[in-house]
Amino acid sequence: MSGFDKDAVAACLRAERARAGMSQGELAEKSGVNVTTISAYERGDMVPGAGNLFALADALGCTPNDIMGWKPAA
Repeated sequence: MSGFDKDAVAACLRAERARAGMSQGELAEKSGVNVTTISAYERGDMVPGAGNLFALADALGCTPNDIMGWKPAA
């Protein structure tokens, strides 16, 4: 069993991008991740690997955990 849900990752990435007020193109430019790849992440077709995950989080001003939908244990 994997530690993530593609649909949850997609929803969290879309939410973080909306919170940051960025278009997919702006996020691509700021993160260095191809816009087609970002679109695939946001559709749930792919999940970012570590390098892209950290680049996206840095560009969005959030943590990789925020994008993955992982919340700290209570």
